[in-house]
Amino acid sequence: MRKHKLFDFLKKEYEINSDKELAHLLGTYPAVVSRVRSGVHGLSADLILLIHEKTGMDVTEIRKFLG
Repeated sequence: MRKHKLFDFLKKEYEINSDKELAHLLGTYPAVVSRVRSGVHGLSADLILLIHEKTGMDVTEIRKFLG
């Protein structure tokens, strides 16, 4: 699983220090970020689209982080 690399990239890109701040940027709950990062949940299509909408990051680029 490489989802954590996507989250780490977003945190670095937006100068965010915590997953809580990342969740706020994405407009989701910190628990969602935590569950995806820990592998409890996968990165859903809804979350991929949310990342795209909030950051402008291309969906294909997001998917590259997922392997």
